[in-house]
Amino acid sequence: MAKKKKKHIQKKSATNFTVSRTHQEYCYTVVKKLLLHFDLEPDLIDVFTKKQKQNLLMLCFDPPTIKSKKERTVPRQYIKNIQADVNQFMKSTFYGKPENQLTYMELAIYGLSFLVNLSNMIERNTIVSGTPQEEVAKMIYEKYDKTTFCNELYFEVMRNVWYLTKCYSRVNFRFYGYEFTFEHFEKTGGISMKPTVQITAQDSEIKKITHKGIKRTTFRMLKTATGWRKSDWVTVQRNLFFPNAKDDELMNVYVHLTSCIV
Repeated sequence: MAKKKKKHIQKKSATNFTVSRTHQEYCYTVVKKLLLHFDLEPDLIDVFTKKQKQNLLMLCFDPPTIKSKKERTVPRQYIKNIQADVNQFMKSTFYGKPENQLTYMELAIYGLSFLVNLSNMIERNTIVSGTPQEEVAKMIYEKYDKTTFCNELYFEVMRNVWYLTKCYSRVNFRFYGYEFTFEHFEKTGGISMKPTVQITAQDSEIKKITHKGIKRTTFRMLKTATGWRKSDWVTVQRNLFFPNAKDDELMNVYVHLTSCIV
């Protein structure tokens, strides 16, 4: 009788530890670039203890993602194109001084994670008072405002998204815009945040208008959603055309293929 072959049992590698360590090593490099951006010595990160550095270098941001706000309203290829454009821009463009070599993607994932972790340590008083670590932490903390810093980071990124949604929009078919938010979800070690761009879509509103004796098809103009601003129809004050109209009277704006009719 033939001998049965022994099953080879493959030992599981410590994947989580390896990935975490790899991320932290990369984050350590990015933090040095970030300190240079703040005109600080990059080696200041080494003032912190081993445990403090582990906490400071934990990731709490995911890469930005592009998706449709409502299913089946935006062609998949548009989503793919915008995602590819955002990724390319963030990976190839330097934030701040080019000589610091700090890319938008590095800052969005690793840099912001460090700054949020640092802020939490200070605001929750987890650093021993009077230590060199507290002095360095406060020195970095005073260099930025969380809200302003995040807005500045994504301003140029969202400008690309704005341009692409305008390219894909057609007045006589559909308007595309975008909303920006941070999605929160639980994962090992705490809460993670994912910068999310939701592409909005709104079909054109058609109206038949008789102008100079000719019946024309017109399309109502829309100001699409942009970042945190919701979409809204375009209007003008009625008294710009009719002086006797009240100041608060508004008129919708409609567009014909070759002219604008109010």
